[in-house]
Amino acid sequence: MPSWCSARKPLAPKLSGVAVASDPTAVNLFTGEDCQGPILNTSVFAMTSGYNRGVYGGSISGLWSTMDASFVMDYSIGVHSAAMADKLTIAFADAAAAAEKSAYAGPHITDISLVKGCNYSCLRQKTVIEDSHPIPSRPTMVVWNDLARLARYKLADAVFCHVYYDGGGSEHMAAIAGLGCVAHDWIDLGADVACGEVSNIIPSLTRGSLEEAPLAEVYARIIGAMIWYRENDPYNPAANCLLFTHWWQLSNCRHRPVTLLGRTDLPVDAGIVPIVPDERPPLEHFRANGTKVERGERALASAEARLEALIASDPLPETRAVIDLLVKPVLAYVRGGDTLPSENEYVGATLAAQVAYPQDQKILEMWDLAIVMWECGALWASGVAGLCYTHAGLSNCDRARKDLSDSTWS
Repeated sequence: MPSWCSARKPLAPKLSGVAVASDPTAVNLFTGEDCQGPILNTSVFAMTSGYNRGVYGGSISGLWSTMDASFVMDYSIGVHSAAMADKLTIAFADAAAAAEKSAYAGPHITDISLVKGCNYSCLRQKTVIEDSHPIPSRPTMVVWNDLARLARYKLADAVFCHVYYDGGGSEHMAAIAGLGCVAHDWIDLGADVACGEVSNIIPSLTRGSLEEAPLAEVYARIIGAMIWYRENDPYNPAANCLLFTHWWQLSNCRHRPVTLLGRTDLPVDAGIVPIVPDERPPLEHFRANGTKVERGERALASAEARLEALIASDPLPETRAVIDLLVKPVLAYVRGGDTLPSENEYVGATLAAQVAYPQDQKILEMWDLAIVMWECGALWASGVAGLCYTHAGLSNCDRARKDLSDSTWS
């Protein structure tokens, strides 16, 4: 792993996607949403209702949530239980049948249910291949030269084929929904490299380097893409999949970005000034090309100014809760504070903000808060800490398999 990174250990292990938070706000939210069964699991709710309500807002999000809930449970545990897998398959089939019979269903709904079904099948086969050929993990990364192919592979790997379709299916949509997965892969980079997960796209975007300069440039470029879409096309579903991926990883009890941030002591001038494109970001916008990145307090000051403007605009109560419980404490830590909230203090607030209404106001506010967290350098620090992971287990260790345990990560 790179010698320039440092973090206090032990690092919080990457978890399986099967987790329950006792946060009272989360518990009340689940009750209000009439949640039953697996969706009461905090991680499943984040992946399904939180993400889909965030991107789509309306009633269609319920259908996609049902399908995604069956998928995420199957992905995490179904490969080890034929009975569980059969139940999940039936649940998915029932949801798809209900969609096709609905008086409100049109060709588009049918198309998307097929697209999602094919996408799930790809991911299920990937897990079968991984689990059928277990090998000890070792640091590994893969570099793609063709960004167009990489973007489309990542669309399938991230289960984003349907938002690519909904966004119009252009090269620009492949860029934001596929290469925009940097927003997640940066947090996961260290864990993925350590345990031999080959689907992380960041090594391809840095042209095979894990040095600080190209990583900082890729980081600056993803913030720039976020700012461009916030200002020019904030409701685009392909862009919103990037946005709500940010909020998913903060509320899924799995990736722990705030905990990782707390393992670092980066100076306030570690903030990274965004590289904002002049037009809709194409594929090449996301790849490092040697552009010098500006570092320093200007990035933090810009993030703080954006937050103050949002507060002055009278945001939704759910947004205000995220500001008070998560974003303000994170900014204070970046400014030199010594405390951060525990996951159980803010998970419920982030989930409630993702499913809040009205949809148009919520999306703009969630864009602003995401940009604040990236621009101030907080997520940079999380990724740096993740690059300090070491792993001693089997490769691709990120699901509820027999080999997943806290002791394999350090």
